[in-house]
Order: sequence, then structure tokens, then C-alpha cells
Amino acid sequence: MDYVIIGGGVGGLYTAYYLLKEGVPGERLHIVTQEWPPYTRHRLGEILESGSPIDNAYLGIVPHLKRAGVEFIISRATGLDPSEKKVIIDNGKGISYDELIISTGASPFIPPIKGVHLSNVSTFYDIKALEELIKVKKSLRITIIGGGLVGLAAASALRRRGHRVIILERLPYLLPTVLDEFPARILSDYLRGEGVHITCGEEVKELVGGKRAQYVRTNSGIRGTDLVILATGVRPETKWLEDSGIELGRGAIKIDRRARTSLSNVHALGDAALSHDYITGREVYRPLGFIAAHYAKVVAKDLTGDSRASKGIIPTLYERVLDVHIIRVGLSMAEASSLGLSSEVFCDKTADRVECWVKEAGGAKLGYELITKDFVRRNKAWDVYTDIRDTFA
Repeated sequence: MDYVIIGGGVGGLYTAYYLLKEGVPGERLHIVTQEWPPYTRHRLGEILESGSPIDNAYLGIVPHLKRAGVEFIISRATGLDPSEKKVIIDNGKGISYDELIISTGASPFIPPIKGVHLSNVSTFYDIKALEELIKVKKSLRITIIGGGLVGLAAASALRRRGHRVIILERLPYLLPTVLDEFPARILSDYLRGEGVHITCGEEVKELVGGKRAQYVRTNSGIRGTDLVILATGVRPETKWLEDSGIELGRGAIKIDRRARTSLSNVHALGDAALSHDYITGREVYRPLGFIAAHYAKVVAKDLTGDSRASKGIIPTLYERVLDVHIIRVGLSMAEASSLGLSSEVFCDKTADRVECWVKEAGGAKLGYELITKDFVRRNKAWDVYTDIRDTFA
């Protein structure tokens, strides 16, 4: 039986790793990956900030997989024929499979703004972008469009490298998919204290210039810039599946609790797929690496005879931006509301931190948020995690 895995990121590689652990011979595993060597995007900001070697982004699991006999095919999937059980790659060749695992990730969303294709406008999503930013001389005016996790990672690294950084966020506060408003505003205050300029509620209308963007025009004015980074979210990489008949939701692949798709003998996971929220059981789209790792184990177990369903994901996030630590466990009040839950948020602010607890109307804990410049003690976050796990089991 041949297992074909499309995607060489965390989801694809760890699915192969867990299949090996379950006794699948390495020569039966075939990974199609565009990027070589495979790497994790989560380390790009850290490498840019610290100046450590780019090799640190590469996933150390690859040599183990190669020693086990796993085949790597450096190519891109362009189509799927489920009736013939074949994946079409970019040279027109068809790769036959008995079981297919799709983990093609996501790609940066490029907003429909005039000027986004000028030469000094880029994303911060791959090794090539990292290499270009490493070359940039110091003390440039750098505009980051988007105040999510990627935008803040870029801002942290570039500020450390001596650049003048401004973040433009269209929504009222930073990290709108991660934090509630009060802790997000405290985060903004901390970052402003580190020299990062932040403007929320401002929408970019146009990037103005000849070959290069020289000005950013927003709904409230115009400002000069030397470089622009687009950090405006991602979209699932599923366009290549549009003629396959696979069921999608919000552009991502719909999966059940075992990561099975609507097509026979096809599983999906990671940023290309939806997942299930632990508390509500509802489908959600959360493009986060730890979710891919969770479902990698689920897929491997299901393909080797252990078909226990996943109970879903309790979001768990830790990030450091400059000297500020960000922790979130469970749901924010905003996400709880989007999932149909009535909740309240209670915050406790001291000189060096703000802690917030999100609670259901009935009193059950739904989430925890921490913003601090102090030493991080994660035991409180772990206590909230276990409370959520046990309450909603």
C-alpha cells in the first residue's frame, strides 16, 4: 500500500513520522513538496531578529525520514483525480496512491490594493522573504500592513535590527483573532514603549510610487515609506483541488473527527483544512502549526487501524514580541461569541502584566489571556487548559 503525502510542512512530515512509528515501511511513503529543504515558518521571525543561520528554520525530522526510506518528490500538486486515485504534479505526471494525505498549507493573502506589486513590497512567509529582509540596511522606514501574528513577528525582528517600524491594522486593535480588546490595547502600549508605531482602525487604500512604493495612502492620510510588508492573513492552498469534487468550507477542506475528507481514501490536515473546536465541536479555520501536529497523529492512527475520533482542539498559543510575552489558552471572548457562546471577560492588571479570564455565562472557564514583560509562569495557563479539557470532555 502506497501513502502519498502532499505538502512538506509540519503536517505532512509529522504524518510520515507517525506512520513510521505505527509500522508503515518507509519505502511506502512518498512526500510531494515544493520547498526544499522543508522548513517551519514559525522560526522566520526569530532568525531575522537574532541573526542566527537560516538553516535553523529547516525541519530536523527530514534526515530521519530519509534514512527510513521515505521518498521526497520535489514538485507541486496541480490536480487530483480521485476516480483513478492519482495526483497530478507540475510536470504532468500522475502519482498513484492507495491513501492520500493532503497538507498543502496556506498562502499569503494579497489584498486588492493598488501598488502591492511594486518592487519593495513583500510578504513575510517564506525563506526567500527572510533572505531579502536580512539584506536590508538599517534605519529604514518599514510599514507593516496587518497586526496579526505574522505582522508582529516581523515588527519585533525589524525593530531589533534598528528599523523604524509602523504597523497599520484595519481593525480596532492588534491580534484581533487572538486577543480581546483590553489585553490587546495593553500590548500596543508595551510595543509603543519599545519604539514601534501602531495605528489601528486605519485602512490602506493605495501604495504610491513608480517602481517602488514611496508612500502609503490610507483612509486618514499619507505617509512615507522605504519598504512595505504585507501581513494580511493567509488563505488555504486548495485551488489545485477545485475539479476534484472534494468538499470545502471557507476555502478549506472539510474533515471529520478522524481527518477524513469527503473523498474515499483521502485525509487532510493543517492550514489547508478546517478543524474542530474542543469546546463547541464546531468547525473552525485556525492556521496554526500545533494543530497540524495534532492531526498528523490522528491521521496516522486512523490509517493504521486506530480510528478513535479527535475531540477537537483547545487553542494554545505562546509568542514573544520584543520583550513582551503573549499567552492564550482556549477561546477569547470574541471567538466564543463567533461560535455561539455567551461569555464575559475578567481582567486583572498590575504594573507588569494583564491577565484575563474568559468565562461562560454559567461560570465555566473558556479561555485565558496573558500579556506581560515579566518572567512567564505557564502553570496558570496549564491549569486553565486542564480545566477546559475536563469541563468539556
